[in-house]
Amino acid sequence: MSDSIRILFLDDQPDFLETMSFWMQSKGYTVTATGDCAAAIEKIRAKGVDIVFVDFKMPEMNGIEVLRKIREFDNEIPVVIVTAYADDAILHKTHGLNVSGFFSKMDEFEKLDRMLDVLIRNLKRSKASGNKK
Repeated sequence: MSDSIRILFLDDQPDFLETMSFWMQSKGYTVTATGDCAAAIEKIRAKGVDIVFVDFKMPEMNGIEVLRKIREFDNEIPVVIVTAYADDAILHKTHGLNVSGFFSKMDEFEKLDRMLDVLIRNLKRSKASGNKK
């Protein structure tokens, strides 16, 4: 199911990026892992990825700011907010920004696997309906 699925993972913690990249690559995904918000946004703008994971708390720009910038030019790309703590304030800030989900850094890889499965099925369904237009 991971055929040619390109995932971008934006986080300011190199150890977490390395762990997530290794796991996603082991599942057959093509992964770009970075802590550079501007570079990540440009890669997304260039249609270089299919799914985006954005850390909520980063020093340069928080995940909501990154998401807002992405939504200025792409309202369809699946974006998952990654956080060490999810609370109502974060959920409220994402209202209207078409967030595809939330992944806690404390969650198990099985949850991430299920989330990716749903995102990929939705992506394929969206591409298939787009091709019929």
